[in-house]
Amino acid sequence: MAYPANLTLPYPDFVSLKPIKKAEVVADYTEIQNWVMAAVDKAAGHDHSAGDNKGPQIPTAGVADLAITTPKIGDGQVTAPKLAGTVGTHAWGKSLGSIAYKRVTLGDVPTVVGTAYTVPVGKKALVSGAGAYNSTAGDITLKEYRVPSGGVAGSENQTGSYYIVAGGQSASYNAGAALLPEGATIQVIAGAAGISAAWMVVEMDASEGLVGVFGGNLLAGDNTVYTCPVGKSAKLYRDVELQSAFLFNPTAAAVNALPKVLPSGGVAVTLGNKSVSANTGISLFAVNANLTLSAGDALIVNASAAGVNFWAVIVEV
Repeated sequence: MAYPANLTLPYPDFVSLKPIKKAEVVADYTEIQNWVMAAVDKAAGHDHSAGDNKGPQIPTAGVADLAITTPKIGDGQVTAPKLAGTVGTHAWGKSLGSIAYKRVTLGDVPTVVGTAYTVPVGKKALVSGAGAYNSTAGDITLKEYRVPSGGVAGSENQTGSYYIVAGGQSASYNAGAALLPEGATIQVIAGAAGISAAWMVVEMDASEGLVGVFGGNLLAGDNTVYTCPVGKSAKLYRDVELQSAFLFNPTAAAVNALPKVLPSGGVAVTLGNKSVSANTGISLFAVNANLTLSAGDALIVNASAAGVNFWAVIVEV
């Protein structure tokens, strides 16, 4: 709203003094008071259209309800990166919202291969191996498989063979983590009835920045299991309960496995050497391994013989 036009201001220059009538001062004060009160009146108010006496234009919505009647924030200004800085995050740096912990249990693991869990449509799932209990008086073996969508349980996707003594149990965090895509399954078989089992499963949207890496029945020699994409950087996912990269050897003889990093355009560097006994799983790296990769870098597993299976979970940013 315009500033009052009928004020007697400015008052006369005091170089040639003349009396100022009280009525004039009161009238001017009243005009100013009325203008200020009208400007902040909740019904009439004033705008900020950058006109005379209106103040600068407000480019986005005001703080008060109905402060601006037309939209000022477009969809293009509300982006995921901007929102991510204002909400909680996962350990892998993604915004909360898609995480769900799932109860996956079997009261009696079947003695023929059966499915314990299937990754839902539009999801992927971070899983670790079965924690099992043997309620019988005899020792029982439990085998676990992480099977791609449409696949069949077999040695090329076996993750573990757990020998559970009578009245004993095994803990799920002894097995490595895997990130299973939509439609993939956890399948199991027990050597006899009497085994109950549970899994750690965390479901998330398929768009999350965790990437599952799987290599079944690796060949003898170098096997490139992961290459960091252009425009990305990556690290091995770590968890206090889960191993960062995992091997299982379903064959009848021990296999040596050497993890290597091949820098983009460079020469491969060997990072270790693990001997994986027959029918055994093992972490490829130390528990506190902090492997990071730049765009174009590759992770390689060199196997002394064919048949080993490999899983890892990668954080891409």
